[in-house]
Amino acid sequence: MNPVIWFTGLSGSGKTTLSKKLFTYLKTIGKSVILLDGDELRSGLSKDLDFSNNARTENVRRVAELASLLTKQVDVVIVATISPEEKQRKLAKEIIGLEFRLIYLSTPLQICIERDPKGYYNKARQGLIENFTGISAQYEIPINCDLELNTAEDNLETCFKKILNLFNF
Repeated sequence: MNPVIWFTGLSGSGKTTLSKKLFTYLKTIGKSVILLDGDELRSGLSKDLDFSNNARTENVRRVAELASLLTKQVDVVIVATISPEEKQRKLAKEIIGLEFRLIYLSTPLQICIERDPKGYYNKARQGLIENFTGISAQYEIPINCDLELNTAEDNLETCFKKILNLFNF
């Protein structure tokens, strides 16, 4: 079974950092792996979508369909995307199937705001970004996940070791 490791959480929670670290590690141990980053996909595959609930759901559907196709080509597919609603994550799981593994980064909003590498939270508070998750759009905590990580409590290495233990890499 080729897993799709789906990272979800607020902007600034550590999705991209952990997914890139996992990607690099898997490459070094000889796994074929691909990383689908939400920001990158939004600038290409989903650049025609806004951030309304319907558009977010369509974005998740597109990413899940792509990830599902890629599981037939590589050992591991890593997805890093906010996917803020439970129904969106459920849709992704339905499309991907048994290979879907959800990692929820439960990093508190205040920590994500403090990190804010791209200045999105500040822009959202100023009204410059509409429907920004955590400010003007809700993030629904996953009902079920395979692993929950809080990058405010655990450092990068600890979180990474928990991921490796989950998948026995």
